[in-house]
Amino acid sequence: MVTAAAVSGEALTATIDKVAFPKPADRKTAALYVALTAEAGENQKPNFAIDWKFEHRRTLGQWTESPKLDVVTATQDQNGTNNALVGWNFQRYTFFTSGPLVGLVYDLTPTVELAKGLVNRDGVFEGTVGFILPSTTHFTLRPSIGVEAGKNIGLKKDYRQFQDYEIRRLKANAYAAWSWDVAPALQPLLQHITVSVDATGRDLLRDEINSTPIPPRFQTKTSGKATYALSDRAKYYVVASIDAKLADYFGIALQYTRGEQPLLFENNNKVTLKFTYMY
Repeated sequence: MVTAAAVSGEALTATIDKVAFPKPADRKTAALYVALTAEAGENQKPNFAIDWKFEHRRTLGQWTESPKLDVVTATQDQNGTNNALVGWNFQRYTFFTSGPLVGLVYDLTPTVELAKGLVNRDGVFEGTVGFILPSTTHFTLRPSIGVEAGKNIGLKKDYRQFQDYEIRRLKANAYAAWSWDVAPALQPLLQHITVSVDATGRDLLRDEINSTPIPPRFQTKTSGKATYALSDRAKYYVVASIDAKLADYFGIALQYTRGEQPLLFENNNKVTLKFTYMY
């Protein structure tokens, strides 16, 4: 549902009680998401995980607000698994009646990020501006820019000497998706196919802890799984996916992930198979 009001004949402001981007249903927009996953990749052992997220969006004047909990529990504690994110998102849309942009979406999100048995902890405030571009029946593009600021408030004893660093990042993201309904003859087994690319770049303005993995074949009892150092090197993170919607709430997805993301900026180069439930 969208409630909109004109402003000086030039723009529309709106409140939305469920995300209404012309974007296929996915992990970001689902109120409830549960996935059983299996992954394999460079510098890691085969991994099995339960990936789940819950959020509840409500109207707050011209904004919507949504507390959320995001958890990944896995058999191998590496490459972004065994982590949790607790946050509260505030979101507002502004729509335009003319020009190349359909509108803008503003997001403000304070979060606490937890990893490695909840011992590694970051407190981060994120602010982004998303650009709503014209879309077609089959194609959607969503770019955004923003900032992340906060502080590390805990690290494992293996690299605790680096803890309490400040977090200052510039961030840019682009999400592109192509989607199709399948032929009626296939719809009892398959309803919808989406191919998407979600790319994020971060420019670190302060030194943060950086993990360099040790390949499993070179690991010893004393080497650990990675080496650690502070770095302000720019980071990128890309997820390419093929999602097949099998029924109203169930699907299967094949993903390729490359790059680094907080909390430890562990390097990912992996393929993941997911069986998903989204609502």
